[in-house]
Formats: sequence, C-alpha cells, structure tokens
Amino acid sequence: MSLPGEGIEAKMYNDISEVSRFFRAVHMNQDGLGFLIFNVCAERSYNHEYFNGQVVNIPIEVNMPATLEQLCHFVERASDWLEVPSHVLALHDIEGLARSGVFAIAWLLYSGFTSASSVSVPLPSLPPKCGDVK
Repeated sequence: MSLPGEGIEAKMYNDISEVSRFFRAVHMNQDGLGFLIFNVCAERSYNHEYFNGQVVNIPIEVNMPATLEQLCHFVERASDWLEVPSHVLALHDIEGLARSGVFAIAWLLYSGFTSASSVSVPLPSLPPKCGDVK
C-alpha cells in the first residue's frame, strides 16, 4: 500500500483517516489488535496512534537496498505475527512499489509460500549490438 498521508499527502497517497478507519473496522479484534503495519520508508513517519500503535518502522532510504538484518527482522516478525490466523499485516513505502515489493517477496520466500523460481522475472530481449544494426 502507499503511504498513509496527512494534509496534502492525503490527496496524493492514502488518507490516513480512511486507512485507519478501514483497519479498525475490518481487521481489529476484541483486544485492539488484528493488524500490524510495516513502514519501510525512511523519509516519512506518522502518528502511530491512528493504528493503535501497531506500526513497525524499518527505515529504508529511497533507491537504497534493505540490509539483510532489516529483511531478517521483517520476515521473523511478520511470520510470528501471522501465526494467529485472524492476524493480517500491511506493508508500505511511499508509493507501495519497490521497497514494499522486496519485503513482500522476502516474506513469500521465507514462509515457503512460493519458490524463488516462481517469483523470478524473465529478462526482456536485449536490443541488437550496435554493429548488428543495419
């Protein structure tokens, strides 16, 4: 998912009030839990009380890879959380693309949900070499 934003960012991304309302209405259980949100962007934070404090920050800079320590922390914490069948988790960076995708695939591989070969992407065909072009 993309950033739960406030102010002008609520217009560009997801309005934090609406995201909070959704998680509380759909995924909150009797003890105030049920969901856990991972924020994997270093450049933005927000008031975690919108989500009953159920936010884990793993700060990854834009266009930088996550460290193995960060990925291990995430997959272990996510796996522990998801042992309860009614629990859900959400993962976001600013736009919900690159960093989120890396973490989602890491969990899919760690959990055994899928294999590395099933998440690989074929390389596009390469253009001809300059000398081959006529």
